[in-house]
Amino acid sequence: MIITDDKLEKAVPPPTSSSSDTTNLDIPPPYSRDAVVPDSPAETNPSDTSDALERPCNWMYIERMSGRIKERYTIDPSLQIPSALLSDAVANIEESKRDNLNLNTMNGAVDVTIRVVNPSSASDMKRRVRISLTSMNGSISGKIVPLGDTSRPKFVVSASTCNGSIKIYIPRSFRGPISTITTWGSIQFSAQVERNVTTFADGSKKKCFVGDFSSFNDANHDEWDELKLTTTNGSVRMYYVDEDCASICTSKGGSGKGLLGKIFGL
Repeated sequence: MIITDDKLEKAVPPPTSSSSDTTNLDIPPPYSRDAVVPDSPAETNPSDTSDALERPCNWMYIERMSGRIKERYTIDPSLQIPSALLSDAVANIEESKRDNLNLNTMNGAVDVTIRVVNPSSASDMKRRVRISLTSMNGSISGKIVPLGDTSRPKFVVSASTCNGSIKIYIPRSFRGPISTITTWGSIQFSAQVERNVTTFADGSKKKCFVGDFSSFNDANHDEWDELKLTTTNGSVRMYYVDEDCASICTSKGGSGKGLLGKIFGL
C-alpha cells in the first residue's frame, strides 16, 4: 500500500496545546520570594551554647565530691525560686544571706564564667550579688561579666582552695576591697589592674583597694564590690576580664611562685 504525502499529513495530527501543557508539568516553577512555604520544625544544634539558650539562675548551690565544674552561668538577682526547688543547703538560710551562686567541689577544678543581669527592682539593685567558689584539691578560675549598663549591682566573690591556684577576672567597673591569703604562693595583678590598686597590708595576708577609697568606710562596706581569695598551696592572680591575660606583673606581696607552686606547677 502506497501512502501519498497528502494522506501522511492527515495521518499525523498536529501537536495540541494539551500535550504541550502536559510536558511542562515536569518543569518546576520559577523561584519566587513571595512563595508560601509550608511550616516545618526548625532544626537545632545540640551543641549550640548561644546566649538565647542560656537560662538565668538564682540561689543555685552545686556540690560535687569529685570532678571539675566548668560551666557558664547567668545570675538574675531578681529571679524568685520556689522553696520546693531550692537545695537543702540554702532552703533554711535567710534570703538576704544566701549566695546567688555557690559552687563547691572536693576534688576538681572550678572554671566558670558568671554573667550578672541587672535586677528589675531597686531593692535588689542595692543588694550585693554573692558568689562562692570552693575546691579542696583543684584550681579556681572565675570570670565576672556584668550585663546591661554601668549601673550594675555590686558583687562579692569568695574563692577558696587548699591545693590550687586562683584566677579571678573582674570588670573594669570594679571598685572595692580585695583580701587575699596564700601560704605557699605569690599574689599577682595584671599590669592594668596594678595601676588602680592601693595596698594597705602585705605579707601572707594582703589587703588592697581597687579604685578611689576616699569614701569607703565600715558603714558602707556592703555598697562596694569585694574579692575574698584564699589558697594554701598556690598563687593568686587577678585580671580585667577584657584584657590580654599575658599581661601580668608581680605585686609587692611576692616574686614568682612559692615552693610548692614550683614543685606542683600551681
